[in-house]
Amino acid sequence: MGKNFLLTEEQKQWMDTKLRTLNARPRLAMIRPKTNKFRQFCFDIAVSKTFESFILVIIFLNTISMAFKWLGMSGSEERFVETINYFFTVIFVLEAAVKLIAFEGRYFKDSWNVFDFFIVASSVVFIALKELFRVNLGSTT
Repeated sequence: MGKNFLLTEEQKQWMDTKLRTLNARPRLAMIRPKTNKFRQFCFDIAVSKTFESFILVIIFLNTISMAFKWLGMSGSEERFVETINYFFTVIFVLEAAVKLIAFEGRYFKDSWNVFDFFIVASSVVFIALKELFRVNLGSTT
């Protein structure tokens, strides 16, 4: 029956509108910098539909590349997949850098940017630790 089965359709619509109003949050205003030409350039890139589409394609390709791991991979195949993942990580680091330059502190007021930054930073730390252990393990043998 549902939780609002005693309400009329008009009352249900009013409740829905009221809930949407209460849960609505204004989009964070990303205002173009007025003085710094480099920040203006980064801002124009960060807010462009082309950049957004490019990043979405990269996310899609990265997702596909992560599926290319299987048991019994040869060393060269593992290195190839690893290199591809490093390539995608570099692109995501560049995306975060462009947005950080463009939006400055406002970058961290958007929850998607915070999530992206956390994923990118985690990836960089993971790669650094992996390479560090590879170097340390390689030097002991």
